Amino acid sequence: MIINKTPHPVNIIGGTTFPACPKNELIRLLSETVVDTPINGVPTSITIFGEPEGLPESGVFCPSCGQTTSGRFWNRDWSTCDHCDSDILETVYYIVSQLVKSACPGRDDLLVPAEVVRDNSGNIIGCRSLGR
Repeated sequence: MIINKTPHPVNIIGGTTFPACPKNELIRLLSETVVDTPINGVPTSITIFGEPEGLPESGVFCPSCGQTTSGRFWNRDWSTCDHCDSDILETVYYIVSQLVKSACPGRDDLLVPAEVVRDNSGNIIGCRSLGR
């Protein structure tokens, strides 16, 4: 199961479109912007990025009962669902920004739009794949 956690629809060219995530369910990096020294009278700032906000633990989805849950609520080996005992489970993958993915190098369940495709005006119209 793949869930888009970005504010934009993600269109895989020739395939699926993942709808934009509701604003209250986005995964973003916490950030703070501080004023820095002006350059030739032009204001400058520095953005300091922190931990991801809204990032669930790695988890699984049970198609039998519809529960998506992090590993702490499932049997240790994720072989059966704790809710209905089904043995058909799917890993949950999240589409996130490259910033979020880069901040979480140990997470193999985070995907980013890759091989971006643009129209003649330079606008992004989709991507050819999701990058791991």
